[in-house]
Amino acid sequence: MLCKKTRSVTTLQNNPLMKVVIVDDSPLIVSRIRQQLSSMPAIEIAGIATNISSAIQVVECSQPDVVILDIYLKDDAPSSSGITLLAMLRQSYEHLHIIMLTNLSDEPYHNKCLELGANFFLDKSSDFERIPELLLQIQYSLKTTAA
Repeated sequence: MLCKKTRSVTTLQNNPLMKVVIVDDSPLIVSRIRQQLSSMPAIEIAGIATNISSAIQVVECSQPDVVILDIYLKDDAPSSSGITLLAMLRQSYEHLHIIMLTNLSDEPYHNKCLELGANFFLDKSSDFERIPELLLQIQYSLKTTAA
């Protein structure tokens, strides 16, 4: 996949456009996130990926501000997971805000994700509605650091 690695910022009503990539293999979850984000100003869904290899390409091409990432992803490598991708993304993109959104919300997963650099860890069954709130929080922090 060829892409430009340049980072451009579009302005909507004096707010920088925040780019979000969704990485989840469930069409239902992706649809719910898209629906939540559609009503939020100055947020662009920069890409959607269903596995690790496509997620790496989408992130590299779109240079997002935020990745919403599931732990369980079907991929070519059976031992890989969203946790593997989290570690890779954190190593390559220090500025990236990563929101883990998963059904695997047991404490060992939670601790491992935070240890590897996830900014937030959400349980799909109980925390899903927090996504817009967290994105607004991230958007605010991006605006204050850019000023």
